[in-house]
Amino acid sequence: MDFLRPLSNISFGGSPRAQAFPSFGGAVDELEPQGKRPRNKIPLSLRTWFVLTTIISMLVIGVGIEVALLLSNKLHGFSTGDMTTETVQWLSAFIPTLAIGPIVWVWKKVDRDFKKLQPYVNMSQRPTTAKESVLLNLEHGSLYDTTKMALKTGHYLIIASSALVVVNIFIHPMAGSFFLVRPGQTTIPSQNVRSISALGLDPSYKDITSFVAAAGFAEAAAFHNLSDPPFIKGGWAVAQFKFPLDVTRNSTITATTPGVLTDPQCTSVPTTLTRPSGTSNNSTLSASPGPECQVSQQIDTTAATSQYGVEALTNCTLNGQPVQNELSFAPSFFWFYTVSRNGPASQAVVCAPTISAHQVKATVDGTTGLLVSVNATSDIQPSTNNVTGGSLAGKAFNGISFATSDFNLTDPFVLARALAVESGVPGAIFRFASDSNSVPGGLDAVFANATGFLGLTEKIYTQYLSIVALSNYFITANVPIEADLTLWPERLWINPRNAHSLAGLLISVAIIGGILHLIHRRQRKNLYLASQPGSVAHYMSILSEAQRASDRSQEPDVGNVGPFDDNKAMRKKLDGMRFMIDPHGGGVVALLPGETAPRPAKRERDRASKVSAYEMEDPRKSLLGSAAERSKTEPYDPYHDAGGAGHSPL
Repeated sequence: MDFLRPLSNISFGGSPRAQAFPSFGGAVDELEPQGKRPRNKIPLSLRTWFVLTTIISMLVIGVGIEVALLLSNKLHGFSTGDMTTETVQWLSAFIPTLAIGPIVWVWKKVDRDFKKLQPYVNMSQRPTTAKESVLLNLEHGSLYDTTKMALKTGHYLIIASSALVVVNIFIHPMAGSFFLVRPGQTTIPSQNVRSISALGLDPSYKDITSFVAAAGFAEAAAFHNLSDPPFIKGGWAVAQFKFPLDVTRNSTITATTPGVLTDPQCTSVPTTLTRPSGTSNNSTLSASPGPECQVSQQIDTTAATSQYGVEALTNCTLNGQPVQNELSFAPSFFWFYTVSRNGPASQAVVCAPTISAHQVKATVDGTTGLLVSVNATSDIQPSTNNVTGGSLAGKAFNGISFATSDFNLTDPFVLARALAVESGVPGAIFRFASDSNSVPGGLDAVFANATGFLGLTEKIYTQYLSIVALSNYFITANVPIEADLTLWPERLWINPRNAHSLAGLLISVAIIGGILHLIHRRQRKNLYLASQPGSVAHYMSILSEAQRASDRSQEPDVGNVGPFDDNKAMRKKLDGMRFMIDPHGGGVVALLPGETAPRPAKRERDRASKVSAYEMEDPRKSLLGSAAERSKTEPYDPYHDAGGAGHSPL
């Protein structure tokens, strides 16, 4: 703070009181204060009660952030009501930034007041040089210049305060990203929904419409890599139910309902290719799925380089157990043939599907109807239905062979559907194997692996049989059931990383700021200011005594600062002088080289607490000039020369 610059061009005339307050002329007697001196005017940001309030508030906010984070995790975020996502995102960024602003401002103000008072603090501790007192200006310099100056002068509290302001910069962006808007889970139990299907054999299965539709979906899924359709997951087919009308897109419904599990029980079978001697173009694909089960398939090698097919196995024993002899329920024998780069190759897979009925806890996505999860809770007794009991007795349709006794094959349209299914299912498997995007290496890699078609056949065939099960093993119903509705509405979450960082930063700043305040409070314990620093009147009041040094000096330029002096000139004129603050009156006392700081007597110190009649020096003098000479031999005592016994300069 450059004390001398604001007053370098001000002079006084008239009565002693009019010199300090020229606008009042000579009528100043009634303005003279009586009684005790004014209260010490320390800036608000440095007062203990204000600093304590700020520190406690920051500690409370820091702890509150951690508590809010725990609640956010426990409650899966906070409800945003009916506000749109855009509104919530804007408010969640704006409000914390606005709320944290006063804290950032307070510490900037504390830092600024630390720097503003540093010259006063220096002069209140001891007589100090002009460079560290009246010429010291830490408040208006850049951060770099202030830090550099503070390092040179040893003002480490100023350096720490500046660093604290720099750290405060990070509080704003942390507050702005404090909240997150993302879905949060909310479960509403025991919601009434209606099941629209129940376990039972659908009599319409005989026209094979459901089979050809399932085969078509399996082919499309193989071509386009589609997921399972609604209410089907893997081998599970689950009774369908309707969703509540108010279900949002981010929701799931969990209900206990009947489900049918299809197990294809597929195994890979070794094959051999034989070609008879002569000119025949036919080759024979042979396989032995069981000890008493031999299969052979004639292949016309001139028809196509890649061929496939499926047939039902009857009168066979698989895994030591006789198989169903009924064509519609017999095991399925899939065979595949191609001419690869290494010559003709073949593979075969045998599947013996089974079904089982269970009560399941199924979770369905509210938007797509796709099954999220299926878990069996109990078995359904065969006596309660005609799928695992009754005429079907738990036998599973193989879906690739259709007996006349079970299906209306006398109808040419039904027969055409049967033929389409018999070629469609193995065709879907072969097409899936040929897609290098779905199977690395494509068809050659599949045939190079001895069991390459096993996994592909199991995947496609299981999906196909599950769709068949949903269509044929459930009948139309209208049954009320209870379900748990789980919603994922947009909720307001607290960012854990930012929450911990912001809380830690607030608590750290509060503790460090409190320590700096205690240090500064101790440093300024002898400082008295009758008015707030900053105004011209303030400098007039505290510099009224400092001008006397130029009168006592033997050198005309020492201490005689003029209005056209720049910083360099002022440093030169004030070089060697020391400055201190009268601890009782608060005025700045200037000491020439060789002069020692005066110490008032106890009587004078007691009287210094009262303000006298504001008697000042010879009215012929300006504040900083030396227009009138005074005796150089007169001893200098600032407590008597200020005008009146025991007066302390203001």
